[in-house]
Amino acid sequence: MVTQADKILDLLESRNELGATNIELNRIAFRYGARLHELRKDYRISTIYIKPGVFKFICHGPKESEWYEGL
Repeated sequence: MVTQADKILDLLESRNELGATNIELNRIAFRYGARLHELRKDYRISTIYIKPGVFKFICHGPKESEWYEGL
């Protein structure tokens, strides 16, 4: 089963550095903010202010594993 978080991640990864706006993410999930919160546990996702009420989200890939952080 493909979750809303999976759909959002697919969109962000397909857009690369172009990212996706909150307007686009809202079409996938009304509570896209909650889905982004879930994804940020494993992925680096930045938020860029565009104009009042509009933000762009960019996925920079998975976070490094904790095993590598100590090296």
